[in-house]
Amino acid sequence: MVRVLKFLAYFFFFILMLYVTFPKTNVLYKTEELASAYKVKLLPGSIHERLFSLEVEHMNIVYEGVKAAELAQTKILILGFYNTISIEDVKLVGIVNNFMPSKIVSAHILYSLLHPLTIKAEVKGDFGEARLSYLLSERKLIVELHPSARMQQQFRSSLRLFKKSKDGVYSYEKSL
Repeated sequence: MVRVLKFLAYFFFFILMLYVTFPKTNVLYKTEELASAYKVKLLPGSIHERLFSLEVEHMNIVYEGVKAAELAQTKILILGFYNTISIEDVKLVGIVNNFMPSKIVSAHILYSLLHPLTIKAEVKGDFGEARLSYLLSERKLIVELHPSARMQQQFRSSLRLFKKSKDGVYSYEKSL
């Protein structure tokens, strides 16, 4: 019994050390490499590697040579079985301003082994609140939007892409 407990203690210590010493900045560099295939460049400002996470401040996203977004702070937590990306204070730049308000207060993206075929996100901003799900097996994007008054008044043309339910929630589905 003592050997089993000792083995389990060493095993969990080994797993913990794997997570702590995992090169988290390499995940960011690999993401930059994968994004470049879609003509997207990620330009991080300062990068801080924490015990279990990676924090990036002042990141810019450039699409086809045009600045698309400015992200004030991004926190990436990678545990393998539970992974999150939290983004704070996003300002959309360029043509996007014609379709929706440019300020996003926060975005939280989650991928978990409890639901391995779904990537979920919650986004809050000047446009209102949105819940997004991407179904990996079906390659389908589902968006539920609770629009703000500003979104309903100034960006009606964008809301026409959504279906409005009886309780005022706008939904959008797209197979990719």
